[in-house]
Amino acid sequence: MLRLGLIINKNTLLLLSFFIGCFSNVYAQNGVTLNFSGNINDKGCILDNDNIPVQLADISKNSLLNTKETEYSEFKIKLSSCKSSSFNITFSTIDPVVVDSTKYISTSGDTGMLLSLFDEDKTPIALDKSIPGTVAPELIFYVKGVTNEPDDIKPGSYSGVVSFVISYN
Repeated sequence: MLRLGLIINKNTLLLLSFFIGCFSNVYAQNGVTLNFSGNINDKGCILDNDNIPVQLADISKNSLLNTKETEYSEFKIKLSSCKSSSFNITFSTIDPVVVDSTKYISTSGDTGMLLSLFDEDKTPIALDKSIPGTVAPELIFYVKGVTNEPDDIKPGSYSGVVSFVISYN
């Protein structure tokens, strides 16, 4: 009896497999289209502000005769949604002024002042040179007004513009 049950079960299984195979062909003809989509983003972080105003420190002309520079003015580049942990940043300006092989940011106005950038440790930053960094919510930098000819400095307002590019690793 057990043997007869196995034979029937094998035949039933064989017959059932035949019907499933037939019906699966019928149902397979009603295809479904799957649409896949994605996005490739080349920004490692989102810059929180495209225009960062920085107030430069005021100084008297007499003080510049001795110091040849203003105090540091801090500025921050704020980043969010970073996918990367490291980057390279390059600061550049139009028409830099070169003094003793060092590039400075030229200024508008007729004061004769130049601008120099510094990293978080107040180490000078060379313009047009890539410097490595580690991503943080705020990247801290400094700027100060400088002159190598303090006798040529004239009182008045001055300003400069610098741009930067961040390349993420």
